[in-house]
Amino acid sequence: MTSRLSETSAPGRVNLIGEHTDYSGGLVLPVALDCGVAVRWQPEPAAIRLRSAEFPETVELAADGTPRSELAGWVRYPAAVAQLLHELGRPAAGLDGTISSTVPIGTGLSSSAALTVAVALALCRAAEFELPRIELAHVAQEAEHRAVGVPVGLMDPAASLLARRDHALLLDCGTEEHRLVPLPPRLAIVVLDSGVRHALEHSGYAARRAELERALPCLGGARPSAVTVEAAEAAALAAGVDEVARRRLRHVVS
Repeated sequence: MTSRLSETSAPGRVNLIGEHTDYSGGLVLPVALDCGVAVRWQPEPAAIRLRSAEFPETVELAADGTPRSELAGWVRYPAAVAQLLHELGRPAAGLDGTISSTVPIGTGLSSSAALTVAVALALCRAAEFELPRIELAHVAQEAEHRAVGVPVGLMDPAASLLARRDHALLLDCGTEEHRLVPLPPRLAIVVLDSGVRHALEHSGYAARRAELERALPCLGGARPSAVTVEAAEAAALAAGVDEVARRRLRHVVS
């Protein structure tokens, strides 16, 4: 008898304000999109097997998340999710599924976060394993670190997991406090495709983060959102912070 298919999904996001502020403990205000990543799956006792509707590679893992072959390309993302969930105590439980996406890849709409979140939700449901949504966002965040070495912040997976229709998500990335902000009923948010493609892995994201982190110690442990631009500038100058790092600091403070 064929098992009934289940489906989990996760939206992409667009950020209204707060670029490069999530990993420095600042405030962000994203909204979830009406496009996302879906995983249609059925239980599979001995393995985790995921195919993509867009790419030829297949994810082949043991039920506990152990890779069965060399990982390359997009399969690194779901493999990292499975391994992290196993480390957190997810029971070994397999699934066989297909991943499809309506989020354009490489457009800055967090297709990778939507992928890791959708896979995480599927793996958790298959194993009847539950985590608080903010903790699951941390799993998706760390999965991207492991998969491609990009030190992303919490905003993208948190938006995918916590945002709701007709609302923006105000997230304090320092305390992880969050609340939904109703959008005006007649407001439409229109996202235009510039035609420029990028991948975080090659975008200079890690370099920007390193530049900012050269300046953060001059605040003496204070969060950027808790100090004034003038105070941050004075502290950076007194500490001999270079000009590029001072500009990065001014951005996240202001």
